[in-house]
Amino acid sequence: MKNLLFLIAFLFISGLSYAQKDPYVYTISKDDKKTHKECLSIQVKDSQVVFIVSGTAYQVFYKVGSDSTGSAIWADGANDKIVTRHVEADGTVVFWKTEKKAFYYKP
Repeated sequence: MKNLLFLIAFLFISGLSYAQKDPYVYTISKDDKKTHKECLSIQVKDSQVVFIVSGTAYQVFYKVGSDSTGSAIWADGANDKIVTRHVEADGTVVFWKTEKKAFYYKP
């Protein structure tokens, strides 16, 4: 019985941890329609962020180095192109893949 309660508490806490990340894909269509699609989950490490978009689709961003000011430089794992990483005033971390597509989460 104790193990069952521990398991339920662990799953609940894990769910809260996931909910606090709020991973999304933001896109702007050709006709300027803006959408925010929630991702299934996210894995955040010091040098890599993985957005699990669906059961078969994911997006990886990884740190490739630092610029002359010491700011991290990030790249798109799909094509190794440099992306823009921006932190909003409320703490939301945004990775701009293109001008019309971004991945973001709130820590």
